[in-house]
Amino acid sequence: MADTVKKRALNILAASVSDVVGQKNLAYIAIKKASDEIENSARQEWATSVFDQIPLTNRREIKSVAINKAQEEKRHVLSVRAREKPQSDVRIADLGMIWGSR
Repeated sequence: MADTVKKRALNILAASVSDVVGQKNLAYIAIKKASDEIENSARQEWATSVFDQIPLTNRREIKSVAINKAQEEKRHVLSVRAREKPQSDVRIADLGMIWGSR
C-alpha cells in the first residue's frame, strides 16, 4: 500500500474514532500518531493494539463511519478530477460513422 494511501486511510480511521469515542480516547491518539509516522511500525502496532481494546459495538460504529467518510472522499476526488478534465478530451461518438450511414 502506498504511504499516501495508508496515511489517508489512517486519517479517515482517526476521524471516525474521534466521531464515535472522542479525541481524548487513547485509540484516536495512537492512530493519529501512526498516521503522522507511517514508516514507524511500532506506532502502527501500538495503534492496532489500542484500537482492538475499543468495545466491539463502538468498533462496528467506527467501521460504518469510516466507510461513509471514505466513500465521501472518493466522490469528492472523482468530482474534482471530472472538473479538471479538459473539454477537448471529451468526445461524442458520431453514430453515422459507426453504422456507416451518412
